[in-house]
Amino acid sequence: MSRTAIVVGGGVIGSAAAWRLAVRGLDVTLLEQFEPGHTLGSSYGSSRIFRLAYPDTLYTSLALSALGLWRELEEESGSEVLTLTGGVDHGPEHALQPLRDSLAAVGQASGTLDPTEAAGCAGVRVAGLWYALSVVAAAVRWPCRPGSGGAPGS
Repeated sequence: MSRTAIVVGGGVIGSAAAWRLAVRGLDVTLLEQFEPGHTLGSSYGSSRIFRLAYPDTLYTSLALSALGLWRELEEESGSEVLTLTGGVDHGPEHALQPLRDSLAAVGQASGTLDPTEAAGCAGVRVAGLWYALSVVAAAVRWPCRPGSGGAPGS
């Protein structure tokens, strides 16, 4: 007996749900009211941020698990959809400590730039005693568009 599922909404959440149901062996139908590539939803556009730096270790752990799923999706689709670029969070030293602690708790590296070092980075402007936390595992997600293969800029 085959199992079927219907997922209503082909945005990021609906598409992810449909994919995981299909992986589990269900025959899935994904319904979306708009054509591919439309600009009427909350998850349209050329890119999104992906980050591991959260002050709550639960969120950092969930993001780390999601990173594995992004890589699985890339393997199955043959397309790069997540490009690790690194990321920078900035603020007073005390505000960055929870991010640093959360990253360390899940074994992710980060580094701190003092205000002078941060001011020397391209595109980073700091005021007063603001510090920057540099994180390797941050990325840009490129959406899959019809005919693009999910490639950046296509």
